[in-house]
Amino acid sequence: MKKRDFIILPGTGRSEIFYQEFVEALRKEPVAHDVFVIDNLGFGKFRNISSPWKMSDFVQHADSQLKKMKLSSKRPKTVIGHSLGASIAMAWAIHSPDLFHEYVLINTAIGSFNPIFRGQYSLIVKFALARLLLKPQQMDAVVLSQTINNPDILQKFVQAKAAKARQPISFQYCAKQILAGLVYFPIFFPKKTRGLVLYAENDRFISPKNSSSLIKHLQLHSASHPTAGHDLPQEEPTFCAKQITRFIQASN
Repeated sequence: MKKRDFIILPGTGRSEIFYQEFVEALRKEPVAHDVFVIDNLGFGKFRNISSPWKMSDFVQHADSQLKKMKLSSKRPKTVIGHSLGASIAMAWAIHSPDLFHEYVLINTAIGSFNPIFRGQYSLIVKFALARLLLKPQQMDAVVLSQTINNPDILQKFVQAKAAKARQPISFQYCAKQILAGLVYFPIFFPKKTRGLVLYAENDRFISPKNSSSLIKHLQLHSASHPTAGHDLPQEEPTFCAKQITRFIQASN
């Protein structure tokens, strides 16, 4: 079995710094050659570029960044998308069906034609109010408190990000990304590429029903975590890495 190059696509408001533990966990797996994170427009390395509205623009950006890496075409590639990144990963796999051997969707919003069913709108309203009343750093803490269930992991991320003086979350760019994810539903799905869905049963941001619906519709491989929240790769990086390895090994 050939080792993979893994490409991680972050979720809304997330960047490479959020996925360091997950990257490290994946690199330890026997199926990994190397692991890369491509930040979305509007965040991380590209925080000074406006976030787009259309899924096709996210895909075009990711594709251009992958080409700049000049990875070996002989080595299999696996795209891993978290939250919004899962929608981008699906759209990318559809756009370039021969590019990836597998795709992995983590806590995806894909799965329903009904946007209200996809997201927890009460949380979006809460974030909007927090944006009006709180400072950017406080806003970050509010978002993390809704996406990470483990209190120890939550404090770790809140303190670590504050200590590194990371860029505050842009509410405008987050709104664009949330809208792009909520309205996206593919007309058709990848046929050649194998898919795995990982989801958290206690996700308070995106309903787990989206994942279960997509799993049933496409007959995808899947695994769930009973206690983690929306930021599953941050709360349980080893769980995610092990499940991806088992999926790849079982598929070969």
